[in-house]
Amino acid sequence: MIKSIDLFKKIANNVKSRVIAPEEIKDKKVLITGASGVLGIHFVNYFTSIGCKPDAIVASPIPPYFPSNIYDGCRNVFYMDLANEKYLKMLGKYNIIIHCAGYSSPKKFMEEKLETIKIGINATEYMLSNMLDPADSFLFISSSEIYNGSNGLLVNENDVGHISIDDPRVSYIETKKMGEILVNIARERRINAKSVRVCLSYGTGTKINDKRVLHEFIDKALINGEIKMVDAGKATRAYCFIEDSLEMMLNVLFYGKEKVYNIGSKDSISILELAQLISWKIDGVNVLTHPEGMSVIGSPKNIVLDISRYEQEFGKKEFIPLEVGLNDVIEWQRYMIEYLQQFNHIFTGEQTE
Repeated sequence: MIKSIDLFKKIANNVKSRVIAPEEIKDKKVLITGASGVLGIHFVNYFTSIGCKPDAIVASPIPPYFPSNIYDGCRNVFYMDLANEKYLKMLGKYNIIIHCAGYSSPKKFMEEKLETIKIGINATEYMLSNMLDPADSFLFISSSEIYNGSNGLLVNENDVGHISIDDPRVSYIETKKMGEILVNIARERRINAKSVRVCLSYGTGTKINDKRVLHEFIDKALINGEIKMVDAGKATRAYCFIEDSLEMMLNVLFYGKEKVYNIGSKDSISILELAQLISWKIDGVNVLTHPEGMSVIGSPKNIVLDISRYEQEFGKKEFIPLEVGLNDVIEWQRYMIEYLQQFNHIFTGEQTE
């Protein structure tokens, strides 16, 4: 098996070489919520790599297939459900809070609507109102999902969509909007708070049975020897490797002047092309489309983020190509499957986007 910790360290070191952290960062008290998710775990690794000892919040015990020393550089690791505000009241003040907590899988946030609202609104409001002082920093991880219902294919920060209250994704989308409103209110109190609308950040650190389409295609290819799709795969996506996402978000956290930024890649690919690319990388497994199949309910069709605001501040961004970033993700998921097979576990579930 691979040394899975090396996949995390490599990304942290690459980002460290591209983002110049403020000199005083080692003396800051940092909190990262959602620290076992793909974004959160890489934030943890970045901060520990620069000599900072963050506190990490995770909602459940660390999976056994994660590297055992993944949080060794943290000051504390708290196991708490942020849907219940009482746990946050046990914590003190911080200089920097990165709020990654929440459900990133559409299947999960469409099922757990109330918990999604509590984590995205109640916990956000409590942290901004009680755990930061003026001049302290807060980064709210929002989502490109808020553009669902917009008319544009290339959307900028002013193109927020409008959806029905009956839309199955409405709890998640409106929660992200409300989180951004809370960030703006905190800025009026001189909190250095910002939101980042992240679009399809992918990378190592997913959990077993992640049903987002990119990861499920890899699982299907590795386990079943074929990728069976639910539709014709005409919708397009713009995937952004975690290394690029992390670099952009850290620049915004440390130096961003605006209140909200798009974070994502410029290049899009159809779902069918994604399946074919993964197939090519994994021994040419078969790709089976379902021309008459139904797309995942409520999923956006074709959206690419306009990152002009980010590039005007931080310069033109060159992205790691999808065919390169996929190498690490396939290696990570192959490692998880090998671990799973050792203990006779089984993958189950349905594709989501």
